[in-house]
Amino acid sequence: GTPQETVTEGASPYWRLVLYKNMGKHSLSLGQVGLYDRIHEYGSHGPTNRFLDIGGDVQYQWNSKPHFVTFRGTGIWEGQTFASANTPSDLYTVQLWGSYYYYNLVGLTLSFFDTLGSKNTQLYAPAPLEGSRNGRPDTTGGFVQVNLLPFSRWFNVRWPALPMTQIAVQYTFYGQFNGSSSNYDGSGRNASANNTLYVLFWTPW
Repeated sequence: GTPQETVTEGASPYWRLVLYKNMGKHSLSLGQVGLYDRIHEYGSHGPTNRFLDIGGDVQYQWNSKPHFVTFRGTGIWEGQTFASANTPSDLYTVQLWGSYYYYNLVGLTLSFFDTLGSKNTQLYAPAPLEGSRNGRPDTTGGFVQVNLLPFSRWFNVRWPALPMTQIAVQYTFYGQFNGSSSNYDGSGRNASANNTLYVLFWTPW
């Protein structure tokens, strides 16, 4: 009974290409990704909004037990054409990760993300929580995550095929949200009000 808000017209081609090289304790991968999508602006018919995404990523890993290190970066450009707007919009997203794990027991991940885009007062209008006071989507922030895998060493010895219990704590913070660090939505909300603490406990038992 929930009405559909996003309906795609026709096919949405998606592609992903990766080059991977393993050199002993080191591995490196380079990737390219793309998507083209046409979405009806209202309901399931009528004018469509068009989106073209082109992106790339790189990843380096160093595995020397008990240490495991990963560095990763991605960048995506999205070209947006809206049926109700006179000018197209661009959106650029960059994200960087760095993580360290010790013997599959404990891990630390740090990440930084940055989004920049064209000013569009129709698409990014003032509104509580999700709006933009200045018509821009610019957002910067990052997160810190700690993973604990208790009992993993014991389980690997006794039952190596079983998935592991995992505990994760992640804190995401924002320096800028939808174009500003303070009163970004035009209703007095600051970017830091979107900071989030996420706690996960997962076990197969």
